[in-house]
Amino acid sequence: MVTLQDKIIEELGSEMDSTTNRLDFVQKKVAVVMKKASAKGQFMMILFLLALFIILFVLVFFT
Repeated sequence: MVTLQDKIIEELGSEMDSTTNRLDFVQKKVAVVMKKASAKGQFMMILFLLALFIILFVLVFFT
């Protein structure tokens, strides 16, 4: 039983490492986009993401 738990924990650790690497990659890409965008572009991106959040919130909780 202990070996099964060890295997599960090892797989979870491996998946966490993979997810961490992908998240780091995405964060670097977002940082590059934010550096390239002007202040107006950043403001528009924030508004777009806020609107998207509101739409998704309404769809999830009111449908």
